[in-house]
Amino acid sequence: MNKNILFTALVFLTLQPIFSQTFVRMEKVNGVYEIPCKVNGIEMKFILDTGASDISISKTEANFLAKQGLLKEDDIIGSQKYQTADGSIIEGTQIIVKEIKIQDLYIQNVSATVMDNANAPLLFGQSALSKFGRFEIENDILRIYPKESRNVYEFLNIDLTKSIEDFGLSRANLEDAKPIIGIPFEALNISEEHEFMDLEFDKQSVIFDNTGKIVMVGLTKRFNDKSAEIRREKSETFYHLMQDKFTDQYGSADNKMSKISKWDKEDYEIIMNIQSDFQVGVFYTPKLFVKESLPDLTVSDINRTRSAQDDLRNEVAKSLNDLVNTTFNNLNASARTENKALIFSFAYKIEKDGIVINEFADFISFAVLDYIVNSKSAYNALNVYSEIKFDYKIIDADSKKYNVIRLIKIQDYQKLKHPLNKELFIKFVQKYNG
Repeated sequence: MNKNILFTALVFLTLQPIFSQTFVRMEKVNGVYEIPCKVNGIEMKFILDTGASDISISKTEANFLAKQGLLKEDDIIGSQKYQTADGSIIEGTQIIVKEIKIQDLYIQNVSATVMDNANAPLLFGQSALSKFGRFEIENDILRIYPKESRNVYEFLNIDLTKSIEDFGLSRANLEDAKPIIGIPFEALNISEEHEFMDLEFDKQSVIFDNTGKIVMVGLTKRFNDKSAEIRREKSETFYHLMQDKFTDQYGSADNKMSKISKWDKEDYEIIMNIQSDFQVGVFYTPKLFVKESLPDLTVSDINRTRSAQDDLRNEVAKSLNDLVNTTFNNLNASARTENKALIFSFAYKIEKDGIVINEFADFISFAVLDYIVNSKSAYNALNVYSEIKFDYKIIDADSKKYNVIRLIKIQDYQKLKHPLNKELFIKFVQKYNG
């Protein structure tokens, strides 16, 4: 195993109690501090009230959640009377909130109160906050020390810091890794008895790069019915079941669509998707050990001669083609270079009504770019191109065809900096619809 990686892992794991704290910058409004949260996936700001015990929201927020289908009849416990700080008695409705997130931390099935007042403030009480773990407040900084810190370098009981040799195999098994290769659990003597075993995946693999380092773990489920319609229905049912299972373990997805969900955390990433052949896949990537998918470029590399730059653009595009073809298989994704431009192509059929084509193209374009630009060196690698183009061939549920383009000039790409900012991307990207 690479000694530098091992050393980094040991240092990180040794200092994990220090790094496992979460810092939240609160905003002071009218003399009180507000905490940014997500309630059942909806962004809200709560007043931090150390004198209160639980969480309370107004009828306005409760009605909004209900209209979005995020607060249901089963979540309502009943009416209850409460005593306020001035001693008066008021009536409210006790509910169960499925999930509250503060940054990457979350708690589930949280008791909360809906106050019988459309303008009641949103309050976050001390006992509710303590469910996240121990906390400290210093001016506008809230520090949370989680009760349990997930080992992000372990997935399904697999130690992701290991190399292929640690599983008893030789690097000779990686001769066909271009740039990555998946090896089944069985060949690595990895147990298939894990927390998601009841989903009965057909294929379970550890994916290595050509140096023998683990870059991700992949699980897929295949449906073999002759009818495409039956395969589609089964894949959607399984996808939603898998979403629920992973939400229980990792909280709600940061980005969720009908056929792709993404948990994008500081130390790991999970992508779950329905692929073009109705296979359903999920891929876990630890970010500390992820292989840089693009060549590590310096300023002198970018200032090479014209012919050398052409070779460099081809090299980067080839690496990206392998990467997006594997990760975004459900979108029939590919990458190539043409006239100094980097072009990503997608062919996709939308099965359901209600998906807005332009929003879909914006979402996927940023998701793909954000996924491949996983480090500063990867960000620099794309500077060899004059522009980055996302070319979509889309057929909607009514069989209408669309050609949608998203394009960002390299001078605008450089304004995004690293890590990428989605709002800036939407601002600078040029949009063409055909």
